[in-house]
Amino acid sequence: MSRGVSIILTLVIIIAILSLGILYYRNFYRPPASEEILPRFRSIEEVRDYISTHAQSGFFYGIAEYGRAAPLAATHMEKAGAGEETPEYSLTNVQVEGIDEADYVKTDGRYIYLIKNNILYIVHAYPPTELNIVNEIRVANATISGIYIHDSKIVLITHTAYYKILPLKTITEEDEGPGVKVRKLLSSILVYDVTDPFNPILVKNVSFAGEIRDTRLMNGVLYSIVYEYSVKYNITLPEYYIDGVKYSIDPSEIYYSPDAKDYGFQYVIIFTLNLDNFQHNVFTMLTGYTNILYMSYKNIYLTQTTWRPFILYEEIEKNRITTKIYKFKINILPDGGAEISPYAVGEVPGYINNRLQLDEYKGFLRVSTYNWVVITTNPFVSKSYTSIFILDEDMEIVGSLTGLGESEHLYATRFMGDYAYLVTYRRVDPLFVIDLSNPEDPKVAGELKIPGFSSMLQPIWNNLIIGIGYETDNETRIIGLKISLFDVSDPKNPVEIGKIVFSEGGWGWSEAAHDIHAILKVPKLEYVGIPVELYGVKGKTAYLVVKANETGLYKEGLIELHKVNDNAQFYPWYYYMRGLYIGDYLYIVTGNQVEVYTLSTLEYINHIILKP
Repeated sequence: MSRGVSIILTLVIIIAILSLGILYYRNFYRPPASEEILPRFRSIEEVRDYISTHAQSGFFYGIAEYGRAAPLAATHMEKAGAGEETPEYSLTNVQVEGIDEADYVKTDGRYIYLIKNNILYIVHAYPPTELNIVNEIRVANATISGIYIHDSKIVLITHTAYYKILPLKTITEEDEGPGVKVRKLLSSILVYDVTDPFNPILVKNVSFAGEIRDTRLMNGVLYSIVYEYSVKYNITLPEYYIDGVKYSIDPSEIYYSPDAKDYGFQYVIIFTLNLDNFQHNVFTMLTGYTNILYMSYKNIYLTQTTWRPFILYEEIEKNRITTKIYKFKINILPDGGAEISPYAVGEVPGYINNRLQLDEYKGFLRVSTYNWVVITTNPFVSKSYTSIFILDEDMEIVGSLTGLGESEHLYATRFMGDYAYLVTYRRVDPLFVIDLSNPEDPKVAGELKIPGFSSMLQPIWNNLIIGIGYETDNETRIIGLKISLFDVSDPKNPVEIGKIVFSEGGWGWSEAAHDIHAILKVPKLEYVGIPVELYGVKGKTAYLVVKANETGLYKEGLIELHKVNDNAQFYPWYYYMRGLYIGDYLYIVTGNQVEVYTLSTLEYINHIILKP
């Protein structure tokens, strides 16, 4: 073989090796899929540079400083009592069946657990003739914001905040400046074993130097969304504590959005905790202010709204508001824990005000938004409307329906299978029925216009929806609390088949008009229960029970609670009232008292007053 041939052959071999190497690298050494969606930092300097270059001026920064989130001291009292065999009992009314949400009140069918400020009361509830307070768990220097029950464990979500004067530091300089007043936040997940309710035992304490904004519980795993604010001054890395042991999160573990622009930034921590074996996992992202959590069986979604400025008199139409939606996959691990990984990021025009505006169905995410645009001609013109967007698994918009309820405000959204139900309002209450069976071509199936509006829609049974809101007069003035019953069995012709209005003596209000947890459903009796507060000369705080079926809506009872003391003009419930049932009994629970009635006839049985 000649030397020239040998050189050519060698070059061919080298080129082949390089080609195979490049091919191998491209196929086997790609960055992880999660980093293709959201990159990660490499150092604290990169975190500082990111915040410095992505922060928008004008508005404000929430300045915060965090110290060690020390374990919160807890004590308990002694009491006794044993119950009977556990009867059927109600669960918290939630958005997605099987995914529990924190609330002020829970029951396991024998005991009722309720919170009042920094105290968890354990009440022996069944049988009702033996109603009594079994125990108290007091959490020092903190407020209990919600609880969960899992087997023989009670989970408390706690928060505390106070102000402190700290030295001011800039992003790049270490020199101390003038002192500033900052808000310090501490949050904890406290897990108690209540196998013996007379002797609760604290078995796990997870604490954060920030705010636990929202939580979910699915199949024994607690999912917590924690915000630790990273701000223009005093930039630090996030950290957390488990039973007093500190865990720091390295910059290489922090994802970020490359194109985020906001007036301030925060670490978003998705913390998962298996309540059976206490295995935990942490996902961390630095981003602008996210505000809404929606969780399905397979995914977690977080929303971030962007408000864009406009130039007056520029003759174009501008979408002032868009919402970015982050999608995270839930990966169940062999040890029973859950790992979170970024999957996709999407964006829709408009504003998302609450989690009921998001729904996952057959692999698609359906979203309702409210938007207003500014047509900056002279004279100045603006308009508002509601839209529906359908996004595929990769968070790309595949279908949309815009321009609904022009010049009207979006008050309520609810998704049921192939349909969405929207309430908008300006002078009358349009109930829109949207057909989503073809994700690429959503369309209005039917519409109903009636006076007033519903701010909450609650599906119940037999294609019936309860609407809770307000009645209005011809001048659009609110004249009373209204409960409506809609029959949507024919999507093209939704019908209001019954309504109850409380307009005598003044204006009324219901917590259930804004919080689904305040709604009780009793399918076996076709009952729906909600708290009401009626104002006027003879104002009252009461619990309303209605019967709802295909023939209409009927008031079964308006139960006035016992006065906490003789000087009480009204019947304050310390921010909440809940109805629940155990066996054949209805329990009305507030931060002041527990009352028991027969479920079928609503006859009074017993009650206890909690200590002030």
